Amino acid sequence: MPEAAPPQSAHLYIMAPSQDELKYNKTATFRLLCQ
Repeated sequence: MPEAAPPQSAHLYIMAPSQDELKYNKTATFRLLCQ
């Protein structure tokens, strides 16, 4: 495999939310709904 990732893969990787971001978004939404 080449060291450099194709632009498409790099773009998808940047746009994909990480698990921590998903957890944070769920927590923030939960707090908003329960205020």
